[in-house]
Amino acid sequence: MQSNVSDQCDNSTKRKKKRSLNQQVKKRFKKSSSFSKGRRFEQVEHEYFMRVFELESIFEGSKDEKTIFANNALAQTANREVDCAFNQLISHVIEKLLPLA
Repeated sequence: MQSNVSDQCDNSTKRKKKRSLNQQVKKRFKKSSSFSKGRRFEQVEHEYFMRVFELESIFEGSKDEKTIFANNALAQTANREVDCAFNQLISHVIEKLLPLA
């Protein structure tokens, strides 16, 4: 009888599964009128970096392909690195891509 009580306690105290980072980013930045916190960018640029963020986590390929992917994405920030670093989403994307470049 004791084991049944302890099993019931374990079931009632289970924590909810946390959302993955991809799910959190999609939810947060999709609803906020397509802009994240920080400096404002055009919606097209913001959507581009959202796609880069999503693709980076699922991208499978050779090391050379990943390097090309990272360099192409980082080329979009050329001469605007400081402005891009102030945007929450774009700075996170840059942070993830720098080791690949």
